[in-house]
Amino acid sequence: MVVETTTCSDFTVELKLQNISSQFVVKESEQSIQMLQLYANDSLPATKLSVEIKSDFTCSVYVHRKCIPRSYQIWTGLSQHINRVAYVLVLLERLLKFYVCTGNPNVEFSTIVPIGSGLSSNNSPEIVAYREGDFNATHASGEI
Repeated sequence: MVVETTTCSDFTVELKLQNISSQFVVKESEQSIQMLQLYANDSLPATKLSVEIKSDFTCSVYVHRKCIPRSYQIWTGLSQHINRVAYVLVLLERLLKFYVCTGNPNVEFSTIVPIGSGLSSNNSPEIVAYREGDFNATHASGEI
């Protein structure tokens, strides 16, 4: 189904009619539409990834609140302006093929790097380890 809309509100209605995925929650505001994939565990919900379509139909994807650059392969062949439900379905299908790393849960490593900081080696400024906040990330094995 190809639907081209002119308003963010109309687009949200079309997305909800498509029942985009049982894995995403659609949240609408005046400024944007967000499709959120949450970690499914018994504690407080935390966002694994989100797709945000702004009122001008520009689209961004975030994993653990970090924006995925347009150079990444999930964007190949997709317009920067997502104004068709078909484009959203393609993007979500691609995203569902990827695995979001839950990180290393070993306590001895979590004390090395403070939350929001990264480690680099003496030889390069490249970040080799980064510690995010607590996203309640859950591995497929059920380990948090």
